[in-house]
Amino acid sequence: MKRKRRTCGKCEGCRVMRDCGTCDFCVDKPKFGGSNKKRQKCRRRQCTRQAMVRAVCACGLGWL
Repeated sequence: MKRKRRTCGKCEGCRVMRDCGTCDFCVDKPKFGGSNKKRQKCRRRQCTRQAMVRAVCACGLGWL
């Protein structure tokens, strides 16, 4: 079974290559001195298109 792609590769968030080092997810990363408990992508690097799809689906209209 193939995994669904988590990024579109076209939006601004997908094209950013470096972590910001200041958001809560970056501060948690070991390279910035964190404990690595959250294990999430930098807020700047998160796909905005996928976030929109999830927001629409969470409202009770079903999955797109």
